[in-house]
Amino acid sequence: MIVVDLLHVNLFPKIYSPIRNHRGDVTLLLDDKEQAVSTYRYDAFGGFSHTGTIKSPWLFSSQKYDDLTKNYHFINREYDPSSGRWLTPDPLGFEDGCNLYAYVHNNPLIYIDPYGLWGESANGYWNQAKEFGHGFSRGFVDDASFGATSCALGEHQTPTFNSKAAYYTGTGCSLATGLVYGGTWAKGVLYGGKALNYGCKALKTAFQSTKSVGQTIKAVKSAVTHTPATKLFQKVHNGGVSAVKNELKNVVPQNIEKQVNLNPFKGNISHDVMVVDYKGNVITVNKGQHLTGSPDGKWIQVRDGLGNPTGLRKDGRHSLHTHFDPRSLEPHAHVPTHTNLDGTPWLPIKY
Repeated sequence: MIVVDLLHVNLFPKIYSPIRNHRGDVTLLLDDKEQAVSTYRYDAFGGFSHTGTIKSPWLFSSQKYDDLTKNYHFINREYDPSSGRWLTPDPLGFEDGCNLYAYVHNNPLIYIDPYGLWGESANGYWNQAKEFGHGFSRGFVDDASFGATSCALGEHQTPTFNSKAAYYTGTGCSLATGLVYGGTWAKGVLYGGKALNYGCKALKTAFQSTKSVGQTIKAVKSAVTHTPATKLFQKVHNGGVSAVKNELKNVVPQNIEKQVNLNPFKGNISHDVMVVDYKGNVITVNKGQHLTGSPDGKWIQVRDGLGNPTGLRKDGRHSLHTHFDPRSLEPHAHVPTHTNLDGTPWLPIKY
């Protein structure tokens, strides 16, 4: 059983008297004969070394130390002395600063935080009273001088909850006093004039924005109204199906079928095609070319857009009176730059 109070540490069955430093750290344990039985030395953030036969569970800042986790159990939070940081954020939020995990603003030689909520002076009630008095007077003077002292002396720093409470209390008392001599009313007129000025600027900006938005909407409406799609819709709405037909005549070219030709026997083609006969022979006809040949398809020739032969053709059997090569006496093909191994132009095909 372990019990602690402000004056004694009860390590059953004996009671020991703790000696603390200015931060509340237990530095000595005295027995009933006022003899030191344990001594503790601390670094700035609560790490410690121990000599003696008795171990006190209450050490840094008089907080309980956990041998298992190596952390201190404060009232509201757990503290890790090895990193000098709280393990959880400040329950009060940003009341004590923007760093929710920092221990007493990283200045543990001057400040303490026995509750795990805010840093306060480690030098006792007298120093806290002086800190409160300084913060109160500075808050009172800053408000009464309309902020002139802040410009002259610099922005007042309030690192602890005590100093913040003092500063804002002084500011509040200055405002209450100003109700009597008129300073608060003057501030009201001043800040009211500033607010009116900002309000007028905001209204001017809003008016200009509204005007710009109106002009933008008008321009968009005009652009949409004059698009071909909108005109077509209006004509369809007014004239029905007949209006659609008339409008399509203007939109869709009437000679679209003449513009697209994929039959090389009807003239120059608009796209590349491949002509395949029933035997599987293929002739490639490029865009702008056409074919001429016999009605039975025994011979076919590719011509360019001006009607000149390209040299690519399919031929039937030649006469023995004019051709002596056996390959020329059977259906064959001619392809520019292509010949047989012996240099003859009669290329074999399927027949």
